[in-house]
Parts: sequence; structure tokens; C-alpha cells
Amino acid sequence: MPVSSLQLSLTNRAKSNQLQRLIAEGILSNVRNGTSIHYCIVDPCTMSLLDQGLCLSEDTLKRQSNLSSRRSRATG
Repeated sequence: MPVSSLQLSLTNRAKSNQLQRLIAEGILSNVRNGTSIHYCIVDPCTMSLLDQGLCLSEDTLKRQSNLSSRRSRATG
């Protein structure tokens, strides 16, 4: 995915700067392929953290959905 297509409220230059910081910290690596640069998460702790965040957000959505269903049954 091109950096320019990331849905962040940052300029392309700011995105690039953040990616460079993540590379400097050993969280990402990159490989240039012609005019493209491919990034890869190399820090296993980062992957674990992202997995946990995804799990927590999915759990939150399920709880909100269950709460909504209970409320609609109680008022219906």
C-alpha cells in the first residue's frame, strides 16, 4: 500500500518522517523496489501489541452490540 494512501490526517512528508523514525527504532524495515519502498514490521513485540489492540477493539464492538440488542429488546 502506498504511503500516500494511508488514511491518516498527516501530509505525505509527515507519514514518511514517521516511517523513518519507526525504521530507526528497529520497529520497521524497508526495501526499495524501483520507485517504491516496501515496509515490514520486524519487531515481534509490535505485532503482539497490534494483535492485542485488534482483539480488544473486537471485544468492545461485541459488547456494544450485545448491549444495544438488550436495550432494544427491553424497550420493544
